[in-house]
Amino acid sequence: MLILLYSKYLLDKLCPNAFDIFEKAALIIEQARQYVGRSANLTMSVTCFEVGRMIVDEEQGGQIRAAYGKDYSRSLSAYLNERDGKGHSVSILTNARKFNIVYSPSISQAMLTKLETKDMSQKSQAMPGNS
Repeated sequence: MLILLYSKYLLDKLCPNAFDIFEKAALIIEQARQYVGRSANLTMSVTCFEVGRMIVDEEQGGQIRAAYGKDYSRSLSAYLNERDGKGHSVSILTNARKFNIVYSPSISQAMLTKLETKDMSQKSQAMPGNS
């Protein structure tokens, strides 16, 4: 902290407002790091949801429950670990499947609402007198 204060003192002597510029640059970098973190989290969530959806679709084939003995998670885990290396355990794939089952209804509803809103907006713009 003392070094930072001394640096500020020297900067103020050499170039007034330099410390403010440095602080703004540091803030931009901090915000970028936060954005990257959020982007990575979103990407991982979408990936998990989609992998889970594929497992559910394959195991259940549109049915409410999977047929007895259908467990693609083990085979998929073995394949992905062979292809990409570690990180695709059966438990991770099972959790992806559960993630999809739990959140699929709310995500589907949100997407439907967004599509309906967009459709209504387009229809109102296409009506005569709306330019």
